[in-house]
Amino acid sequence: MKELYNKYVLNGFFGWENIKWFIIQIRATFSNEPSYFSSKRIERYFLFLSGLFWINYYIYTHIKVLTYTEIIALVGLLFGYAGFELLTTQKEKKNQLSEKPQES
Repeated sequence: MKELYNKYVLNGFFGWENIKWFIIQIRATFSNEPSYFSSKRIERYFLFLSGLFWINYYIYTHIKVLTYTEIIALVGLLFGYAGFELLTTQKEKKNQLSEKPQES
């Protein structure tokens, strides 16, 4: 029983070691320490999720009076914003790669 506990609770994917690592990385992300995660991406993710929630809520509460074109316009805004964020992220990655010094 102790072996199963060690295998799945302490060392498993949702085990304490991984949870501790995740907490340390999130704390480091929003401080001046180097981190595995990007604070910009986390902030964008939560902003996008909140916008997605509110647009879905609006569509759900007004579904009887919305036309198909209005729904398509609202969803089009989400896809347009997602595309914009994708392009922005790709530009940042490209800039970071070009700024790294070449190793000989």
